Amino acid sequence: MHDGLQKSLHLLSRTKNEAATAVLLLGLRSPQRATQMHCLQTLLERRSDGGHAEILAMWHELPEELCQIAADYPGRLTKAIRDALFSADARRRINACRAAAEAAEYDLIPVLVNACEDRRNPVSDLAADTLVKICTQLCEEAAGRRDYNRRDPQMVRARMLASLEASVQRYADHRREAPLLAFLLLAGRENPTLLRILQDPKDAAHDPLCLLLSQSGAEGVLRLLLDFLEERQPPVKAIKTIQKRKDLLFVRSLLAKTGPMPRGVVKDHLFATKNWAWLDNDLSMLAGLNEQEQTAAVALVAESGMRPDAVRRTLTWLAEHGASEGRAAAILALKNHQDEDSDSLVLKALKDPDPDVQAAAILQLRERGVPGAMRELLARVDSPYPQVAEAVRVSLAEFTLDRFLGAFDMLDDQVRRQTGELVRRVDPQVVRRLQAEMANAVSARRRRAIEATVVMEMVGELENDLCARLQDDDHLVRRAAVNALAGQNTPESRQALRGALLDRSPVVRRAVETALRGAKAASPKTNANRNDGGVLVTAGGGK
Repeated sequence: MHDGLQKSLHLLSRTKNEAATAVLLLGLRSPQRATQMHCLQTLLERRSDGGHAEILAMWHELPEELCQIAADYPGRLTKAIRDALFSADARRRINACRAAAEAAEYDLIPVLVNACEDRRNPVSDLAADTLVKICTQLCEEAAGRRDYNRRDPQMVRARMLASLEASVQRYADHRREAPLLAFLLLAGRENPTLLRILQDPKDAAHDPLCLLLSQSGAEGVLRLLLDFLEERQPPVKAIKTIQKRKDLLFVRSLLAKTGPMPRGVVKDHLFATKNWAWLDNDLSMLAGLNEQEQTAAVALVAESGMRPDAVRRTLTWLAEHGASEGRAAAILALKNHQDEDSDSLVLKALKDPDPDVQAAAILQLRERGVPGAMRELLARVDSPYPQVAEAVRVSLAEFTLDRFLGAFDMLDDQVRRQTGELVRRVDPQVVRRLQAEMANAVSARRRRAIEATVVMEMVGELENDLCARLQDDDHLVRRAAVNALAGQNTPESRQALRGALLDRSPVVRRAVETALRGAKAASPKTNANRNDGGVLVTAGGGK
């Protein structure tokens, strides 16, 4: 804005000369949008009843972005709107209602309530619509993050609620729905008037109020209704309404409330619920939910007090027709259902295109006693999908190196080989743990680690560590290392074995000589095709 225009507008905003109003109104009709905006702001800053009345008179001609500017000047148009509401001019009445909503003039709620109740008032219906709009705005503003440049919406809400409570109590006289809806938008779950009416079927407002709770799609009403789930002893009517509603908008709000892991009082209310109307017969509503909502639906069903067959029916639908996250959650939830149908769903999920669904099924294979479970697990231990491979490792958690080494001496050769292969494939830390065992202070553990390395066919991966054991203090450990390296026909292992020919132990020297003769006799082709490690362990470990 040019300095000259800025100075002029500043002067016009402060002068008491009413001629300034006429000048600013002319500017408001300027073809230049910037000029219109600055003139409107200046008119709102001026405390001129006549100027504000003229703004209202031309409200229907103002662009929407200019109308929104009035919201930044709360209370400035209140008197003009109040006067226009009861004007004989229909255009002014309409403009007044529009301005009340668009300028967020919350102080007019009591005026709108009175206008709405009086059916003889020509603006009654329009006032009813405006009342609901303006209370919806206040409800949203109070539920959101506060803008500290504006009035505290919570304080405004508390102040305006009194007039709505009074109107609800007069329902028998006016029979208007709008004040009831406006009241629900602003009332909290602890509101005494609301609680009294919900608990008193004889109250004139009881039935229409309950009808709104069961049918309204207003976000504020849904929030109020679902907030009762956080009360230890909520009104019975509220809980029954929650259980009976089955519109998609409500169901989505319910699932957003309960989430994927219901907790505390909310979880207790779910457990106490034996039936949900939206899950009664037709489960097609589940198809209208997104992945997160389907996941929350699984949690809600699993935590509810529904009959097991009803729970399984819902989980089956989601496992077969849900989105990927919904299918995975449903398969996981089936762990509490041990029956043939659930087994079939889990086996089918192994072929699901989504790896998360596969992982959910893998985690249940062994505990279900599914035939061929180990085969299915081993077929996926090297899966390219991290979640699938991790699920296999979790399912085979007992096949760790620590447990294998602990039972090593008690296992026969065949079981050692089979178990060792499992450990090698399942335990992602097996190399690091074997290295640690080979450096253990107890010589028996070092020797056992070397023998396990041979059984698990991991000599190549631990060749450097085995070469280092040729310098071990214990001659039995050194001999075990020689036997392990005997089948490793590489320059590094042969050089290390030649160095061990001068070992101080005759037992170790004989083992080295045997190993080197075997390596020299073996052709590259033969060496590539035989399992020297297993053979030489037996021969070199002679008694």
